[in-house]
Amino acid sequence: MLESEADYLWLCSGRHDDKRVDLQTRLIDLPNFVPEHPGEIWCVDLGGRDWPEAADIEHPGLTLLVYEMMDTFRLKRGGAFFANNWCMHRTLVPEFLERWRRMFWHFHGKYGTDLPFNIGRHQEHRKGSYFYERVTMAIFADMGLQLRQVP
Repeated sequence: MLESEADYLWLCSGRHDDKRVDLQTRLIDLPNFVPEHPGEIWCVDLGGRDWPEAADIEHPGLTLLVYEMMDTFRLKRGGAFFANNWCMHRTLVPEFLERWRRMFWHFHGKYGTDLPFNIGRHQEHRKGSYFYERVTMAIFADMGLQLRQVP
């Protein structure tokens, strides 16, 4: 699954520097931030505990879909981070991928590509990515990990 021998895996948006001009940390610096233990994750955008409700700000109706996901999969509500940039221990990868696949196929089977929320001011062809980012957020929130913010 992972061909790297590294203990930690950074998943990053190639547009980090363009999108996050407010941070002092640049894309090239992100590998300097690694968790101290497997239960810790470094992330760029903390979503807080109200992240399900905040989904409606940009995408009206998405909060109801997030609630459906949390109820269907009996997910605990924890702190979350937006899923564009984060670093995790490699031991978390198999569980994360297994859960993500299960949730993806559930919602794809139920809704296909016609997810029941309004894309807002964003591009329609990115609709799925906004929901599946929330799937990632929900999985990590449920895992109860310690979240650390990249400066």
